[in-house]
Amino acid sequence: PLIPQNPPSQTLTGAPAPKKPKQEPSATASLAQEKMSAKHYLSKEMQAYFDTITTVLRDPKSPAPEVEAALRSLKFDPATSQLLPYLVRWVNDEVARAIKSDYIVLLNMIKVAQILVTTPTIHIEPYLHQIMPAIISCIVGKRLGTALPTDQILPRGEPLTFEQVFPDYNLRNEAATVITLVV
Repeated sequence: PLIPQNPPSQTLTGAPAPKKPKQEPSATASLAQEKMSAKHYLSKEMQAYFDTITTVLRDPKSPAPEVEAALRSLKFDPATSQLLPYLVRWVNDEVARAIKSDYIVLLNMIKVAQILVTTPTIHIEPYLHQIMPAIISCIVGKRLGTALPTDQILPRGEPLTFEQVFPDYNLRNEAATVITLVV
């Protein structure tokens, strides 16, 4: 590829390629050029794997065995390392989308974040600054997901349990656990 670090290519006759007049690009222009040349594309198989995982974990009505299989696959499949930038971006987008509507999706995203943080073959350090806002949002968010009104859970007159008074406690606790694993 024609990048500043590589020498100019030679023609078939062995004569050096004609040189272009040197221009002094600004620091931001050269940085932007380097970022543009470092694109990463997924193979069709990897894209299909990513789509399958995200479809199962995004749907709050997915059966529990499918969700567990998707999470287990993320934890033990070596392909997860190649998908790491895409998974981090996907977790952020899904948490932002589901923060006030889908409790189950938020819980699945925290489970994905926990897998990404705890799996020793995945090096999450370069992406921590991108995934931490999603995890912290699940801890300090005012309202997380949707919960049934307490009068629909229990008949009137019975005392409420802790989980019924604080329905999003489990999600906040899981997110806090992920934060402690990072620290």
